[in-house]
Amino acid sequence: MKQTLNRPFQPNDTLVFEGDSTINRRCGAGLSNWPFLRMSNWDRSWCDILAELLFAWQAPLNLTFHNVGVGGSTSKQVLDRFSEHVAPHNPNWLFVTVCSNDITQQISLEQTQQNVCEYVELAKNTCNANVVYVGGYLVYPNCLASKTKIQPQKEARYQAIKSAVTQSGGYYLDIGQLIKTQADALHAQYEEHSMYTGQDGHFSHLGNMVIAGSILRALGYLN
Repeated sequence: MKQTLNRPFQPNDTLVFEGDSTINRRCGAGLSNWPFLRMSNWDRSWCDILAELLFAWQAPLNLTFHNVGVGGSTSKQVLDRFSEHVAPHNPNWLFVTVCSNDITQQISLEQTQQNVCEYVELAKNTCNANVVYVGGYLVYPNCLASKTKIQPQKEARYQAIKSAVTQSGGYYLDIGQLIKTQADALHAQYEEHSMYTGQDGHFSHLGNMVIAGSILRALGYLN
């Protein structure tokens, strides 16, 4: 690939976000229409915030955005639905996150790697898309004990995904430490400045704001 991840987008590029609840927590008509989602920003992920910031601050690029993620997704599920969810948008850039659900669904490390390799190849061959796997999430203040417990498994899975995606010609964007720097600073201000929502362990609106900023910084759009 000739492009790098230093301000990589070109005018009129299309960006597609795909993956699990880190990408999109909406997972059905009933859940999507629940008013509490919108009232609490529970339906918004870092993808929505990133799209808004790029729209507002990189207007000359005239980027197009699509979020096709589904909460609870595994690496196998995003692979299986590629032709239906992703291909019709013909993305130039495809941002993907899958990890935790592969662990909970007991998908082997080797199978995750194989699914990732096939996904990157499919995206390249079908759309000539640049695939960017976003990962490396660490444990941040106020993380649930259940999430902390599986963190070693997640880190091993991230390394496996990183190896698979880079060997297949994609990119791996590790934003874990960038988020941690901000999360620790915010928590030092006030202990309720949490990256997470109450008891479900997903990222809060604050957390998603920090993630979006971390990705912009990793991509060279934020100093």
